[in-house]
Amino acid sequence: MISRRLVLTNFRSKFWTPCTQRNAKAFCSKVSPQPQNWEEVWKKIEDANKQKGLVKRSKDDLPLFQVGTEQEKDYKCLLRFILMSMTKNHLVDIALNNILDHSSDPEVILETPDEDISEMIKNVRFHNKKIGYIKKSTKMFLEDFEGRLPSDTKSLNKFPGIGPVSSLMISQMWFNKVQGIAVDSHIIRCAKLLGWTDGKTTAVVRKQLESWLPKEKWGDIYFLLVFHGSEICTPRKPKCDSCSVRDLCPSSTYDGPTK
Repeated sequence: MISRRLVLTNFRSKFWTPCTQRNAKAFCSKVSPQPQNWEEVWKKIEDANKQKGLVKRSKDDLPLFQVGTEQEKDYKCLLRFILMSMTKNHLVDIALNNILDHSSDPEVILETPDEDISEMIKNVRFHNKKIGYIKKSTKMFLEDFEGRLPSDTKSLNKFPGIGPVSSLMISQMWFNKVQGIAVDSHIIRCAKLLGWTDGKTTAVVRKQLESWLPKEKWGDIYFLLVFHGSEICTPRKPKCDSCSVRDLCPSSTYDGPTK
């Protein structure tokens, strides 16, 4: 009589593929064909964003980062990106200004009691977690990087509270170095609806977009689709009737006359 354990072992060996690092790497290397009309779609979305005043910005466009020592500027950038996760920009601005009203000196922030920082950033999401991120990242900023931000994403990813998207954006906005396409929920949703990817994870979507999008566009696609996703292609009720690419988008629900 064949044991149940033996049957289960044979089933697993035949039908289950272990999720090894090698398999994951091969899966994430999947390429996506270049959409035929992507340039027309890009131009229309870009023009619509510009009409609303939604344009790509760098650190030179933000007055907050024009004052202070070089260390203070770098530190403000680090704090802003830690606070940004899952939080609207105006709430991030309030929290960051609260901290800076207290001090822009990382050594002072490191010695500030957690309950005081909690009060300063209470309006941002997951603020209790971010207290720990701020303290640990501040210590790393001072001790491991001598009070300056590194420019490479590998080093930036070491900071608690700084993920892959933030590290790519810091590298791009702060150091003018484009090291890859930053992918968040807006990018995944909009790119899938436009037919630019069929990936479901940030790693796969990034690899697919990078496989066909010209490299000179890598630094622009994040802003292009984030603005489009927050204003038009929203998660719950996309505004297809007022979308600039409603006649080109394969996911459009608009059934009236095209523009």
